[in-house]
This record gives sequence, structure tokens and C-alpha cells, in this order.
Amino acid sequence: MLDVVLWVLGCLWALSWITYALPQLIIKFRGVQNLKLKYDAQWALVSGGSSGIGRSIVERLASQGINVVIAAYPDAVLDQALVEYETQFPALQFRKVPVNLADRDFMVTIKEATKDVDVNIVVNNAGYIKTGFFSEEPIEAQMANHNVNATAAMEITHHFVKEMRAKKLKGCVTFTSSPAGLMPCPFSVLYGATKAYLTSFAQSLAPEIYSDGIDVTVVHPSPVASR
Repeated sequence: MLDVVLWVLGCLWALSWITYALPQLIIKFRGVQNLKLKYDAQWALVSGGSSGIGRSIVERLASQGINVVIAAYPDAVLDQALVEYETQFPALQFRKVPVNLADRDFMVTIKEATKDVDVNIVVNNAGYIKTGFFSEEPIEAQMANHNVNATAAMEITHHFVKEMRAKKLKGCVTFTSSPAGLMPCPFSVLYGATKAYLTSFAQSLAPEIYSDGIDVTVVHPSPVASR
């Protein structure tokens, strides 16, 4: 019996390494996709694009010659990021859209800032973790966390997918989820729940719009050395 258990554990261990290594090998030998060429993309939108993973995504998109709309919390971090983007990529355009995604009217600002451009790469990246006992935190704080992590991504996606389909644009929509959405998360209940929402939402949306030439991707990064 012990031999069987060890054999199963060994297989699971090997499988975990294979699923990690295979994508790395594909990227190494095939190279990173050029999204500007693949989707004829002129503009992308990145929520939470002023720091962390979002900032890295903005820089990668810009390195492929794509102009970027940065929708992020209105603070000095966003202001400084814009200066650095424009210095690093002087030939491109960057639009700073200062929004608090917890507010229910944030889409008015985003729509106004993008009404004259075709955005066909959408990166729903904004999110944060709030720790503590769920019942001891004010409901207003819980709703703000939910709105930023999940509801905002749904609203942003709805608007830009509708625009892409109406204009018959190819494109892609991505979501920054987390392994936290695949396991119980006591003391950070909203974080785990909202990341699970993003994963399920992306998986369900993907087949709906595939025939329109719009791809959907959801990624689950583990902790990264950022902020």
C-alpha cells in the first residue's frame, strides 16, 4: 500500500514539474507573441498599470510598439510612472486615466478617455488583498475590495468587448487572477473569492467570443518580488 501511495505522489510531483516546465520551453523556443502584429493593435488598456505586475505589462506592451491607456489609482505613483513611461518610450502615447475602481462611476472616466481610439488589448490587472476576519471589517471596505478585484474587471471587459465586436476588431482580454482563487483563503476571504470569480469568468467568456477573433487569457501568478 505504501508503495502505491509513493508511486502516486511521485507521479503528481513529476506532473507538477512538467506543467511548469512545458510553458517555459514553449516560450523559449517559440518566442513571445508580438501582440501588435497578431491583433493589429494600436492601443491597449491596463488597469492597475502604474506599479507591480501591471507596470511590467505596460512596459512589455510598449516594447512591442503599442500605445497604452493606464487606468490606475490617482496618486503620485501613477504620476511618476507616466513620466517614466514617456521617457523610456518617447515615440509612443500613454494616457493616464486616474480612477478609483471601487467607485461605481469609474467607467464614465474610462469611456471618455478612450472614445477616440480603438482599444483591442484589455488587461484587467488591478487588485489588492485585504486581510483580517471577514465579519470584523466594515461591509463598505469589503465591497470596495470586491469592486476593485472583480466587478471592475467585468465592467471594463463588457465595454471593450462590445466595442471590439461592433468594430469587428481582433483582440484579446486578459485577467490577473491568483492561485488564491483555487483554494480556501481564510483571513483574506474577498481576495480568494474575487480571484476565483475572475478565473471562472474568463473561462466562461472565452468560448463566447472566440469566433469573433477575441482571445481570453487568465493567469495565476504566485507571489512576485514587487511592492
